[in-house]
Amino acid sequence: MSIEADRQAITELPLTPGLLQSLRESARLHSTHYSTQIECNRLTETQVREVIEGGGHFPGRERDEYEVKNNFKALGFVETEARANVSITETLIRKIHGLAFDGVAKVNPYRDGQNVSGRKGQW
Repeated sequence: MSIEADRQAITELPLTPGLLQSLRESARLHSTHYSTQIECNRLTETQVREVIEGGGHFPGRERDEYEVKNNFKALGFVETEARANVSITETLIRKIHGLAFDGVAKVNPYRDGQNVSGRKGQW
C-alpha cells in the first residue's frame, strides 16, 4: 500500500515545461560527462558543466573541451530528431557521429582504425 501511495504521489507531481527542460539538460550533462569519460576525457563533471555553460576553459585540456562540446551537441541533435519522430537510418547515425567527432551534422565515414577505451592503469 505504501509503495502504491508513493507511486500515485509521484504520478501526480506537476511537471512544468521549465522543470522538464531542466531535467533534460541535467540528463544531457551527465550523459556527456560519463560518455566522454569512457574515451579518457579528464574533465570532472563540474568542469564539463562549465564548458557547456560557456565559461570553462582548461589549458592543456582543449581536446577534452572540444570532445565535451561536440558530445553535448550530438545529444541535443538526437533529442530533436526523436521529438520529430525521425526514423533511425544509417545516414542519421553517421550525422550523429559527425556531430560527436567534428561538431558538424555531416555524414562521417566510420572509423577504420583500432580504438582503445579506458583509463591508463585500469585495464
